[in-house]
Amino acid sequence: MRFLAFIFLLLLSAPFHAQNLPRVLTKNITQQQLKQTLKQKATATKNFVTSFQKRASFSKTGQRNAPSNGVWQELWKDPPHRLEEQEYPLDHNPFSDFNITLRQIEALKEQYNVYYSEKSLYHMLEHSYHPSSFAHHNNKMVLRALINHIKRIQWLNQYPNKGRNALKQDKGENPIFQLARHLQQEKMIFLGEYHFNPEIQQFVSGLILALKAQQPKRRIVVFTEFLPLSPRKLPDGQTLETYYRRINQKDMAPISWMDVSSYTYAQNTFNELLKNRVETFPLEDKQHVQLMSQEYNSEQCELPLSVSIRNKTWARIIENKMAQIRQTDPDALFVVYAGLGHVSWIYPYALPKFFAKENPSVVSVILKEHLKLNFLTNIWGPKDPFFKFPKTNTVFYWAGPDARRLATNTGFDYMVPLSKNNWQRFKQFFNELAAMLD
Repeated sequence: MRFLAFIFLLLLSAPFHAQNLPRVLTKNITQQQLKQTLKQKATATKNFVTSFQKRASFSKTGQRNAPSNGVWQELWKDPPHRLEEQEYPLDHNPFSDFNITLRQIEALKEQYNVYYSEKSLYHMLEHSYHPSSFAHHNNKMVLRALINHIKRIQWLNQYPNKGRNALKQDKGENPIFQLARHLQQEKMIFLGEYHFNPEIQQFVSGLILALKAQQPKRRIVVFTEFLPLSPRKLPDGQTLETYYRRINQKDMAPISWMDVSSYTYAQNTFNELLKNRVETFPLEDKQHVQLMSQEYNSEQCELPLSVSIRNKTWARIIENKMAQIRQTDPDALFVVYAGLGHVSWIYPYALPKFFAKENPSVVSVILKEHLKLNFLTNIWGPKDPFFKFPKTNTVFYWAGPDARRLATNTGFDYMVPLSKNNWQRFKQFFNELAAMLD
C-alpha cells in the first residue's frame, strides 16, 4: 500500500503549470509549447513507474521480489534512464528533467527497498525553479550507480551461500604483519579509511612501514588525499566548468617536514613516513575544491559528481608520477591513501578503476562500528553474526576463483575492522619495526 500511495502522490505532482514557472524558463517558449513539453515528461514518468510495478513480482506475503536480469537489459533502453544521451529541442525544460531523474531514483529505492548512501540533490541550486547543471548531472550519476547497486545485490543473493564461504579471515595478534604478507606481491594498493580516526591513521602508517621492512630494497611511493598540492592563484572569472590543472614540477615533488607541519590531519602518520624515508606525494587540489564551494556549498565536495571530478585530477597526477618513477624503478610499489568514498570498488567513479591494468587491491581499514555501513549488510542483514558479533583486529579477504568479482561487488579486496583505543597493543610492534628500519 505504501508503494501505491507513493505512486499516487507522485502522479499528482507530475503536472506543472507554466504560469507558475519563472520567466527564465519561458523565454522564447510559448505557453502551449511549455505545457506540451511538461505533459510529455509527466507521461514518461508515469509510464516508467507503471512499467516497474508490472515487472516486479510479488510473493504471497506481499514481499517484493527483484525482477529477472532481462529487466535490467530493458532498463538501459528505457528513455528516462538515458537522459544524458538524448537530443533535446529548444523548448527543453530542465526543471522537468531534474524532477524525472529524482523520481526515478525514489521509485527504484521504493521498489527494491534498499539502503543507499549516495547523495542526491533534492533542491534546485541556481534558482528556486531552475536546477543547476551540477545538480542534474550529479543525480544522473546517482541513478546509474543505484541501478548497479541493485544489480550487485541481485548477483550476491544468487551466489552460493551469498558469498559467506568465500570470505576468509586471518586471526592473530598482529593484523599489520598479516596484511603486509598478503600484499607483498602487489604493484598498487589503495588504502581507504573513514576520516578522523587516529587508530586507522596509525594502522596505515604501520602497514606501509611493514611493507617497507619486508622488502627493504623495493621503492615504496605513497599518494594521499590528505595533503594539498602547491597553491595557485585562480584567474579572474575562473569557474568549475573551465578549470583544469596542468601538472608541473612542483606537483611532482614529494612532501617535506615543512609541508607536514602546516597541516594537522594524520600528522603522526606522515611524520612516521618521512622519518623512515618513504616518499609521499599530495593529491588534493585546494583551488578546485574552492571553486566547488564557491559555486555551490561546502557539502557539494562530498557529492558523487564532486568526488568523481576530484578523482579524475588525482588519477592524472598519479599516472604522471608513476610513469616517471618506473623509468628508474620498474618494480616500485604504489600506495594510495584516501577516504573510502574515493577508493571503494562499489562506486562508479572509484579511483582504482582508473588503474585497472595494474590489477590493484583495495584495503578497507575501518573501526568496528563502521561494519554496519558495509555493503554486505544489504545481503546478509544487520543481525547476521558477522555484524552482531564483529571480530576486530582480523584481516578479512576474498578467496577463490571469483575473488575479484566478489571484491568489486562489495567494495574491498581486504578489510580490517579495528577496535577503538587499542593502539597500545601495537606499541611493541612499532618499536620492533623501527629497529628493523634503522
